Amino acid sequence: MTIENIPIGNKHKKSRKELMSELKIDEDTFKKDLAKIKEKNIVLFDGGYYRPTEIKEYDSLINKLKNIEGNAKKSIKIALKEREEL
Repeated sequence: MTIENIPIGNKHKKSRKELMSELKIDEDTFKKDLAKIKEKNIVLFDGGYYRPTEIKEYDSLINKLKNIEGNAKKSIKIALKEREEL
């Protein structure tokens, strides 16, 4: 599977099963290929896999990642504090 196999736009999204069936690949291959694709490309999942086409899709992803980053930083601070108390 390559980035070209991932549909462009939410209205064209495809499920994992659809992509696996079309490409005649198993789940392990799908997961490995998708991970490799995501190293250099943005692939979104919303009931199916697709490549974003709208600024709002990128903005939504960026906001989610910022929240994850903020939560991770808070958890690191808590873990460092608790470790110091040991």
